[in-house]
Amino acid sequence: ITTAAACLSACGTPTTSPQPATGTPTTTPHRADAATVALAKAGLFSSADVGTNWTVTAAAVEYPPVTGGCGSPPTTTLLSSLPAGASQGSAQFRYKDSQWYVGSSSTVFATEADATAWIDTVRKTDAFVQCRRKELEKPQQDIDPKWSYRVQANTSPLIGQNGFGAYTLFQSQYDQGKGPVDANGWTSLSAYHVGRVLITYSLSVVNGATDPKDLNVLVSADVDRALKKAYDRIQTLERAS
Repeated sequence: ITTAAACLSACGTPTTSPQPATGTPTTTPHRADAATVALAKAGLFSSADVGTNWTVTAAAVEYPPVTGGCGSPPTTTLLSSLPAGASQGSAQFRYKDSQWYVGSSSTVFATEADATAWIDTVRKTDAFVQCRRKELEKPQQDIDPKWSYRVQANTSPLIGQNGFGAYTLFQSQYDQGKGPVDANGWTSLSAYHVGRVLITYSLSVVNGATDPKDLNVLVSADVDRALKKAYDRIQTLERAS
């Protein structure tokens, strides 16, 4: 498995583990069975996966069922119809002595066809990408409205390999009064599917003057390993079911 290019985020504030969508929890969510919850958690990056150079900055979470946000009704019901426990978020990790962060989410769809449809008919659309851009901008603009993002890339030459389904790179920008100009931060979102499980991970960083020149290589190797371990866990559970 080869990871997409490492990414960066504005202002130095880490993004949370990426959610497939956001919105208002349903009032009476039904609960996924234990096997589905275990499968979703198997797709998350762990401390053991990313390695000893990373420290936890935020705890893992379980995402509630949602009825609004990017990729939710009326656009699609693929995500909003899932039960509680089917979407999980990993801890947030920070690479030592840097502002490089990684986090992941894992969602179990009813079928592999649904996971593929989510990527092809929702995740890859411009409407979804622009919605996610606005979601990424909001916490930054709440601090300083001069921050923004632009979509720098919305694909990768590696798409289609080893379940790699979608990739978006957001470039941070700052407006000092003459219009937005590129800043030193990016955020990328990469989506993979293993059978009916969708793994999405974000890489976020603000470049630092003291960062090692090969930090991108080191981070990519750690994320690549974490993704492979998540793949292996999912496939082991699927074979046993």
